[in-house]
This record gives sequence, structure tokens and C-alpha cells, in this order.
Amino acid sequence: MNEKLNQCVGLVELLRDHLKDKHHTRLELMIIILIMIEVSNRMILFLYAADTEIAIFRFCYSAQSS
Repeated sequence: MNEKLNQCVGLVELLRDHLKDKHHTRLELMIIILIMIEVSNRMILFLYAADTEIAIFRFCYSAQSS
């Protein structure tokens, strides 16, 4: 009887550890996705700002030429 209880306790611990790992994996994946969103957002803002600066430079240069 004692041996069967020890096996059940071992199974419960194994299941609990598996569920913890699954939860941690999900959290890590969510963090990675949030980082990817932040990086892509920064890249878009950087590219937009670069395009805006080029457009302003071209506008100012063409105004000086006239």
C-alpha cells in the first residue's frame, strides 16, 4: 500500500512540474512576442522618421534652388 501511495505522489509531482514548465514556456513565448512587437514598432518609427527627414531635406533643398 505504501509503495502505491509513493508512486501516486511521484506521479502528482511529475504532473505538477509539467504544468509549471508549460506555464513558464507560455510566459516566455509571450515575452518574446512582446519584444518582437516592440522591435518592429521601433524599426517602423525609425524608417518613418528617416523618410520624413529625407522629404524635409529635399523640400528645403528644392526651395533654396528656386
